[in-house]
Amino acid sequence: MTQHSQDPSVEPLEKFFVVGIGASAGGLNPLEIFFTNLPHHPGAAFVVVQHLSPDFPTLMPELIQRRTSLEVKLIED
Repeated sequence: MTQHSQDPSVEPLEKFFVVGIGASAGGLNPLEIFFTNLPHHPGAAFVVVQHLSPDFPTLMPELIQRRTSLEVKLIED
């Protein structure tokens, strides 16, 4: 997949990856470290699947968003 941009200063991405990350309920700290250290344009999308109780709402999107300039979205169902 090649990214097309109107901005000539942006180099097109030759490859784009989707990376899956699994984490337990206690995995917030490693996720924060990971997303804090990502480059601004990593050439990848990251799907985080975390084992959580279905009885409680998650704050994970807000917590990860504090650590990255990437757009963070919650996927449900």
